Amino acid sequence: TECNVMLETLDIAKDNQELYVTLLDRKDNKHYLIYSNLNTIDFQKIELPVKKGTIVLGVKCENENLFFVDSKKSIVYVLQKNNKEFLVKQKIEIPKKYGIFDESLFVKNNLLALQNRNNTLILDINTENVIFSLTDSYVSSIHINQNSLQIGCWDKGYSFKYD
Repeated sequence: TECNVMLETLDIAKDNQELYVTLLDRKDNKHYLIYSNLNTIDFQKIELPVKKGTIVLGVKCENENLFFVDSKKSIVYVLQKNNKEFLVKQKIEIPKKYGIFDESLFVKNNLLALQNRNNTLILDINTENVIFSLTDSYVSSIHINQNSLQIGCWDKGYSFKYD
């Protein structure tokens, strides 16, 4: 209801029925995460550990961890919920040679997919290594299945199988 906040991203964790929203408060230039169980709609708010001028990319819940990207520092934060607090469990550095990721974040099967206008990057969450990268113009979508990866571009699509 406040006109000084800008919604950035949202995700619903189906397994525990929680809603997660990231937002920018334009008054203090800080990024926040608000969350609530969908059954109670009792929103909690925490400040995210990012600096002014950052684009916060995505909030994705996977295996009770929250993922978001600090585009200014090229870091993926993995937060773990502990009661009503979120602790930084892991920081995954994105190699700067791939540019700033400000388009899309996708997490599934211990894989982290990032997208910007011209690049797709897949990282293994456990090892923090880049396991796949693709450079193509106008990447529009990423989808990870159990053993395949699909990447859509404006003029073509890619499908890759993996073990």
